[in-house]
Amino acid sequence: MTFTWESETLLHTENFSFRADAPHDRNPPPPWPFPIRKPRVIIERYYALLAANTIQNVLEIGYLYGGFALLLADLLPKAKVVGVDIRPEPALVHDRARYYGGSIKATA
Repeated sequence: MTFTWESETLLHTENFSFRADAPHDRNPPPPWPFPIRKPRVIIERYYALLAANTIQNVLEIGYLYGGFALLLADLLPKAKVVGVDIRPEPALVHDRARYYGGSIKATA
């Protein structure tokens, strides 16, 4: 699967639209387009590295709003994507992306 850029910050896959380099706000932005806190050049580098290989599992530590994990799940058809963060789980749905978030407490 591939994606296309509509502008320097707006990209589309077959299923979703994303806004790259989204600002980091305390409140989650509206769900459409899905925010990704990475600039275009980084998204393109990740895709070039990952698409060239048969990736089965991806772990993203610190998903913020969850947009990048959703993008990876959409672009890598055989991969299971898991995102973990101390932030609450985002309300994003994809059959191969799972989010685990919230307060993490260690027990002694």
